[in-house]
Parts: sequence; structure tokens; C-alpha cells
Amino acid sequence: MKGINNQTYPQLRSAFSLMEMIVASLIISVLMVAMGSVVMVSARAVEGADSSAVRAKADWTLAKMASELRFALSYSDITSRGITALVPDRDNDGVLEIIRYEWLGTSENPKPLTRRYNNGPITKVLDGVHSFSFNSLIRNLNLTPSTEVAPPNPTDWGYFSSDHSGGGIILEEYVEEFESIGTNRITIKAPSGTNTSDLLIATVTTTSDKTSSLNAPTGWNLLVVEQRYDQVTTGVWWKIASSLEPSHYDFIWSGNEQAYGWIMRFTGHDLSRPIDDWTLQTTSGDLTLNPPSPAVTTTVDNAMILRLGGFDDGDVTVGNPGLPGHTAITMERSNSGSKTCSSGGGYMLQPKAGDSGSSTFTLTDQEQTVAVTIAITPH
Repeated sequence: MKGINNQTYPQLRSAFSLMEMIVASLIISVLMVAMGSVVMVSARAVEGADSSAVRAKADWTLAKMASELRFALSYSDITSRGITALVPDRDNDGVLEIIRYEWLGTSENPKPLTRRYNNGPITKVLDGVHSFSFNSLIRNLNLTPSTEVAPPNPTDWGYFSSDHSGGGIILEEYVEEFESIGTNRITIKAPSGTNTSDLLIATVTTTSDKTSSLNAPTGWNLLVVEQRYDQVTTGVWWKIASSLEPSHYDFIWSGNEQAYGWIMRFTGHDLSRPIDDWTLQTTSGDLTLNPPSPAVTTTVDNAMILRLGGFDDGDVTVGNPGLPGHTAITMERSNSGSKTCSSGGGYMLQPKAGDSGSSTFTLTDQEQTVAVTIAITPH
């Protein structure tokens, strides 16, 4: 059987030997123990559910994850927040399958544990999770975060070559904040794990045209502040963290507007030139359900392609920005209904320098949009 990248794997059989079944049972036991100590889902994790029902749902989820991961041929895109597994061909098309589990919440802002199969939609496997980490699983499987073995198609799922010459950009975490009533600022907490020399990228989207007044705190480098038809404004800034970062950042504008803002923390970037390239694109003419995310041209191998979008109103699917072939980061709105705003983003890793190609976000109604694509330079 030929896998992606013309790698050859043995033909799958319809049954396993007794020894293979014993080994598989041992592996799944290790995985269950590892993940059982990781997935701490309390009764509050699912609103209105009793603790026994929540525990049963969590146990079922662990069993499903373990059953899929135990036959993985390799792992990639490994962080405390997510893991991607390359597993044997399931549909007899001669191509290996890719499964990704990910959780992007916090204790204060619960998010679902999600699963993605190949390039299909992101689906929820456990909702309202307040606490989750893959660290114990990584240790028990003796994995190294951000490394991989035998990657499939490098343009899918944020894979990068194992020969990445010091590359390996990692989105470590992000924090977000909502202003759902209308005010002249949004206060976003600093990512809790911020260390000296980390790369921070902030994006704030507001209602109305605030291009002349939307500003970041001192110390942030402006990439762009842009609006579309007086309906939505999005600003993007970056900085290299110092040893004296504050506990929060105030982004301000004139007048009273709703807003959604988020700050991402990255490691593995080039300190002297973290931003390799960036581009901006707004919707032109008619409104659209699939706002374009523009291409960038990278000058280095193994750059991270980060796609950010700001959208008029709240016509989005929360948690799913679209962006086929990318790892989702967020998709949220300031509030529901009209006269609101929303924003989202995702990323992929590009093995070779050159044109990244464009992509598209996905909305649930036609809106005005602002999209920014950033190429982050690896160290």
C-alpha cells in the first residue's frame, strides 16, 4: 500500500494475531491511564448534567480516543492542547488517515474537546470542558512536542518536515475577551504562560469604523488597522515579550462599540525578524459567505501561516472559522444579532518558501469582512 508522500506501508489484514491483540490491549491500557489522569471533567463541565453522567461521557470519550490513537503510525503537531495522529488506511483508498484531537479552552472559558478526521469538519466530542491537557499522554508515549515522524502531505494539517533546521513554531495558547454591550476599550489578560522572548500577536475587532482611533498599549507593533464600509474594524499587532509584561492589556477606541479581542502566544519563532510577510484583503463589492484569506509569499522554509479575520455581525459558527486544511484557533462573536462583530483564525505550517496560496473563512450569512494573513519566521 502506498501512503501519502509515496511512503510504503504493509497491507492491512482483516484480523490480528493473539500477540498483536495482547500488545494492543497493553497500549490502550497505557493510553487510558495516561488520559484518565489528564481529562479532569467535573460535573460543571456539562451544564445541567449530574457528575455520574459527565464521568460516563468522559470515559466514553477517553475510550474512543485511545482506540484511535493506539494504532497510530506517527504523531505530529503535538502540544498540551492538541495532538494529530497518522493512522492506517480505513477506506481502502491507499491513503493514510489523519485524526486530530484538540481543546482550546480555559477554566474561565470552557470549550469543547474537538475531533477532526482528515479534512472533514471539526466536531465536538465532549462539550463544556473546563480543564484538559495532553501532557501526561505525551509523557507516557515518550513523544516530543512539535516533532513528528513520517509526515503526510505537508500542506495539510499544519505538518512540517522533520528536517526543519531549527523550525517548529508552536501556538502555545491564546486568551480572549468580549465586549457585548458597548464601550471604548477591551481589556485582554496576558497569556498565563508568557515568558521572555515569546511572540505575542493580538487582534481586536470592533463594530463601526474605528480606523482612526483603535490603538494598542505602548510596546505593541502595529501591522494594520482596517475597516470595511463603516461596518467592522480589525486591528492586528505583535510584540516580543519582555521580562516585565503586565497582567493585562487595554486596547482603546473612541465612542462605544462592541468588540471581540484575543492574544496568541507563540514559541519557536525568529527573534530578530518574527514576521516574514503579511497581507491584507477586504471584501469588495458584494457581501460573501466565504470571505477570502489572502496569500503571502514566504522567504524561509517552515514558516507558520496565520490567518485572521474580522466580520460584521455575529453570523459565524462558534469554534469553526472554516479555513480548509488549517488548524482552527477560534471563531467567536461579541454578541448575537445585528450591530455586533465577530472574529476568528487558524494556522498551518508551510514546509517550503514561496506562495502560501489563499484560503477562505466560512460565515452563516453574507457580511463585510477584513482578513489578514501573517507568515511567522521560524528560529
